[in-house]
Amino acid sequence: EPEFEIIGGYLGGKYPPQKKNLFAANRAFNNLTEAHRQAFTIIHSLRPDAMVSIPHAALAVAGYKNKFLNRKLAQLISYFTNWRYINAIQHHMDFIGVQYYTRGTINVTLKLKTQNSAGFPFVEQVDMGFPKSDMGLEIDAKGIAPYLEECWKRYKKPIVITENGVADRNDTHRGQFITDI
Repeated sequence: EPEFEIIGGYLGGKYPPQKKNLFAANRAFNNLTEAHRQAFTIIHSLRPDAMVSIPHAALAVAGYKNKFLNRKLAQLISYFTNWRYINAIQHHMDFIGVQYYTRGTINVTLKLKTQNSAGFPFVEQVDMGFPKSDMGLEIDAKGIAPYLEECWKRYKKPIVITENGVADRNDTHRGQFITDI
């Protein structure tokens, strides 16, 4: 999940190296995409029939109450979490590996930081009342469908769902999640 390592490690400061530096994030992005392209080339030189991809952590993002600023911010977040990395390596992947677990509804606020700001000023994630997984993530099984449709539209590559589900140790939500898909 390279995009979340970049966002979490170099922008949000939650994962190692726990930085909050846009220039370091961009450098990490460039290094990771170049490493992927080189690995793809090496793997295919050794095994031309190999199927190479990444585990892409897809995120369904929506703007709260469909307000203009919220929509634009959601589009920007979606670009950085869902499309920028794949765009950079699209000619160096044989399929798109998708991992989907949650959605997010974003709101621009006048507050510098809120409890649900995810570390970014003037942004909050709005609780839309969806059931929560054991990890505290909103459960929205249907959020994967628009992402898969957009993947196909953009890249016309095979799509493999490498992970999908809900953290639910007591199986309280799993059955509904499966039927909702």
